[in-house]
Amino acid sequence: MVDDKLGRPDDERPGDPAEGVRIIGAEEAAEAMERGDVASRRGNHEPRYGDRPKRPPVGPRPALRFPLDASSDPADIEKPPVRPAPSGVEFDRGRRFDPLPDPDDPRT
Repeated sequence: MVDDKLGRPDDERPGDPAEGVRIIGAEEAAEAMERGDVASRRGNHEPRYGDRPKRPPVGPRPALRFPLDASSDPADIEKPPVRPAPSGVEFDRGRRFDPLPDPDDPRT
């Protein structure tokens, strides 16, 4: 049956008795820490999930380097000619890739 308010099915199944939170004592917690089964609590100075990273230090910014010098003119670079795009099935070798090739085609 579906609850009209939430739109979720009613869950009439009993829960798993082994499921839940287990509270352990101080001695058992210390033993787990010695074994390395658990991680220690983070200090206040350590970043936590969702924290923003620290800002970079204030100072001179790194120089941005591009392939051209600042004195170079980009118009001096020879550019390749523009070719029209191949239409449909006209590619370099005269055919296109077909994911389901024809079994009777001798080229495949």
